[in-house]
Amino acid sequence: MIQFKKPEPTYLDSDGDHGVLLLHAYSGSSNDMLLLGNMLNRNGYAVYMPIFSGHGTLEPKNIFTKGSIDQWLDDALNAFEFLKNKKKKISVFGLSMGGFFAAKLMELKNHDIISGGTFSSPILSLSGNNVPQNFLKFCEKAYHRQGLSEDEIKTNLEWLNEANLKRLAELNTFVNGVGHDLIKINNPFFIGQGTGDTMINPQSGRILRYGLVELNKTVEIHEYKDADHVLTVNIAHKALEEDVLNFLNKY
Repeated sequence: MIQFKKPEPTYLDSDGDHGVLLLHAYSGSSNDMLLLGNMLNRNGYAVYMPIFSGHGTLEPKNIFTKGSIDQWLDDALNAFEFLKNKKKKISVFGLSMGGFFAAKLMELKNHDIISGGTFSSPILSLSGNNVPQNFLKFCEKAYHRQGLSEDEIKTNLEWLNEANLKRLAELNTFVNGVGHDLIKINNPFFIGQGTGDTMINPQSGRILRYGLVELNKTVEIHEYKDADHVLTVNIAHKALEEDVLNFLNKY
């Protein structure tokens, strides 16, 4: 059995009046956002990094038994309210699935959120991704680290495959709604995308930018050469951090 330190929701306060909400990816946790969050906090921003229900545990099944699309939206809304009660100005960003909920918050709270954006979030191009197989690889690795037998792992993966496909279909419906409501976003929008993304279409950022430009929205895109999906921790993380900081300072 491996040693496991459970990730926790993390709030980093500041003396300023600007709070930044950072939402993690599907099957991820607040750890996804720690590098970016710590850097923003060092530069005067308060930062809140919550954890979506069912995430951040050793058991991947919890993502399905303890979480749902509706629950995750509630989690995002509650995180927004938590930060809104502490700071006057709010920005929100999300990684991959977290970006779906960041964009949804920008639609629902368009008079309260002054800026935000997405990292590796295929809001207008969700089909044709490699999420199902990558998720199962993540689960298999997690179970191997826990020392489960091959039979136990096989049984769990069969259950997870079915649950995952159903959840991804639900997520697709949710994202279609987010894409339909992009017109409700009133404030500057940041897009980060790696050109070496093997999880989703690496053109997803450009597709989203085109959709927002067509709606006459203020949008800027930053592409990271050869970077894969998890921009907040991979080879692009320092460039991403600098770009997000400049974006926040600008607006």
